[in-house]
Amino acid sequence: MAFKIADRVKQTPPTTGTGGVTLTETVNGFQSFDAVLASGDTTFYVIEENDKFEVGLGTYGSNNLVRSSIFSSSNNGSHISLGGSGVVSITQPANNAVYLNTDSNTIASSGVSFGGVNDILRPASGTLYWGDTNIGLAYTPGSGLTLVGHQFNVYGGSGHFVNLDVEGAFTATTKSFLIDHPSKPGMKLQYGSLEGPENGIYVRGITSGNIIDLPDYWPDLIDKQSITVSLTPQDHPQPNLYIESHNDNQIVIQSDREIMAHYTIFAERKDVDKLEVEWNES
Repeated sequence: MAFKIADRVKQTPPTTGTGGVTLTETVNGFQSFDAVLASGDTTFYVIEENDKFEVGLGTYGSNNLVRSSIFSSSNNGSHISLGGSGVVSITQPANNAVYLNTDSNTIASSGVSFGGVNDILRPASGTLYWGDTNIGLAYTPGSGLTLVGHQFNVYGGSGHFVNLDVEGAFTATTKSFLIDHPSKPGMKLQYGSLEGPENGIYVRGITSGNIIDLPDYWPDLIDKQSITVSLTPQDHPQPNLYIESHNDNQIVIQSDREIMAHYTIFAERKDVDKLEVEWNES
């Protein structure tokens, strides 16, 4: 059992009423449904009789087509009642079509869905749109995905997390994000990301001793030559508070008084290439 469509399939059923269509005579020059479909297969169909029409999804079996779902019809979206002189064909409904427009862009209509995680459309040229050319998501070979006139939401449902993986540069004029306001229901806070010419990371905290232990993964993550440390005395002045030494897993500080200080330690990642700060996009 599968979904199939085929070209030039047309028969003239003697069926009357709104039930299943009995497929008998094949129109001269066309194929029969039996030639392209197996029992249990589904297909898009159109039935025409005089000024009546019906477009839908049908299920084939033993020279019979069950009119499973109606997409449109001259009977306000319901089955038309046949009088025995109808013609039934395999068709491609406009609302379920993927097509090239006059600009050679590939358009996926609103009724098109992709059921499996491996279902992929890759246009050889032009642009593939989900939605329309004014609002939606567009894919262009060589350029990737583009949001068209809308925001991009990644949502996994209540209690679920969604990972968005980006390989390479993520281009943005600014990098801001929204979080729920902690004290004003219905409002948001908009924060911006700190920017700099490196893939930098930091740790911060408060120390009351002269040893600051860095995370155990830092030796594999950071370039120890890039480490910088900021210290801010707490409770009393410490004019002689200074950094005695540092490596990739520990900072040693000294003072002529009891140490109590806030610290912020920055470093640059070594597991990725350094940023090329200025570059020509052409």
